Amino acid sequence: MLRRSTALLALALAAGLIAAGCGDDDDETTTSSATTTAGATGATGATGAATGEPLSKEEFIAQGDEICSTANDEIKGENDPTKVAENIEGQIEGLRALTPPEEDADQITQILDDAQEAVDTIKETGSFQQSGQQIEQAGNALQDYGFEECGR
Repeated sequence: MLRRSTALLALALAAGLIAAGCGDDDDETTTSSATTTAGATGATGATGAATGEPLSKEEFIAQGDEICSTANDEIKGENDPTKVAENIEGQIEGLRALTPPEEDADQITQILDDAQEAVDTIKETGSFQQSGQQIEQAGNALQDYGFEECGR
């Protein structure tokens, strides 16, 4: 049961992170959306480097939750650790493509770095066993920040 719960949590985190990278990949910057670089790779098409003006916390959460909601739907019911890890990695890239509020950038970077470390462990081991708690902590941190879809 714990393994299934961990897998589902990982799936939800992955879905939330992937959703963050969905959308426009133009090099233009606006105050209401993040900018990504064209020609990027990954599940979301995001480059992993935020290039736009910092978003407000509300905008950052709204765009991230949109990404996460879409990704949560895509990964629903998936139990393959490698597929889940790839999904989470795409979400991480998507969130990194958004420009968080300046005052929160270090916090968001740390959360995403922790999530990436867990993903790397899943990909290396093919299992949630060693990284389930780390995924759960990253998900909780996203929820504590204010996300509703990311990390659930």
